[in-house]
Amino acid sequence: GIAFKMGKFDGIAGMAFQALSVDHLLPIWYPFVEGADEKVFSFYMGSVKNNTNNTQSELLIGGTDPKHHTGPFQYVPLNSATYWQFTLDNISLQREDDDGFVENGTWKEGMMSMNAIADTGTSMLIGPQAVVESINRQLGAVNVDGQHWVFNCTDMPKLPNVVFHFGGNAYPISPKEYIFETQGHCLSGFNALPGLDLFILGDIFLRRYYSVYDAGNKRLGFAVAN
Repeated sequence: GIAFKMGKFDGIAGMAFQALSVDHLLPIWYPFVEGADEKVFSFYMGSVKNNTNNTQSELLIGGTDPKHHTGPFQYVPLNSATYWQFTLDNISLQREDDDGFVENGTWKEGMMSMNAIADTGTSMLIGPQAVVESINRQLGAVNVDGQHWVFNCTDMPKLPNVVFHFGGNAYPISPKEYIFETQGHCLSGFNALPGLDLFILGDIFLRRYYSVYDAGNKRLGFAVAN
């Protein structure tokens, strides 16, 4: 596709499990992890806005890099060793009032739970159409072409955090993280994919939270990224 023609990269290395690989080929990370003391790999997602002081992205096989995160990792068990998939319990708003932050709002659309995956190959936060449309509307975004949602840039300081709840922990994403400012426009990072029945936590989430993929214990870990 056009991404491979225009992008400055050689291709995509699949980091999911062998169950998903074409012709059941061995994923590239399997032999590296097998020989490591810890059967894990971790991703730190740097920022193109500030690529100095060691803020470039990093894949580390066999462990984690303490200089890239603050505090301990919080883990969630995988519910399927296909993608790095787990159960997303809830999504809420986090608004600030005189007493601090309070949470309200949910977009589970009557479902008790929803599958989610962590995917470094996805830039945005991608979810089922009904859920994403509800999130964007409650945040005050306007649909401009049936697919993209935009904000009034002057509203950004007043917008709430969006909080993902899973594994007994809460992971807030701020407006500065889920909104893209480009050429005077503020675009929502929440995009829908028709027919999708899970949530994809892409680079918006993974830039905020340093992630560790624990194949030995079939779990995912997240810590606040530096």
